[in-house]
Amino acid sequence: MTQDEKWILKYNEVMDFIKMNKRNPSKHRLEEHNMLNWLKASRKLINAGKMKPERVKMFEELQALMEEPFQYGRLAEAKSFIDRIDDRRELKNFLRK
Repeated sequence: MTQDEKWILKYNEVMDFIKMNKRNPSKHRLEEHNMLNWLKASRKLINAGKMKPERVKMFEELQALMEEPFQYGRLAEAKSFIDRIDDRRELKNFLRK
């Protein structure tokens, strides 16, 4: 297996993980450490200017996905919860009239 194939395999693993779990890999879960190490190593290569341009583009897409707070992560759940509270308050105020 070539280095390109290994990189794409790990890229797909991280991308699938984020889409399936709707969160980023956690440093608190041992089974997710390999993904975090790969992300960290990839960032270092980009910062050093040593990553291939096509990989940089793919990694930027992955980072954009990781930074979508309302689609992936607990902020979406919190926003939904706040919306439900607001709806209940509106109903309560309406019923008081």
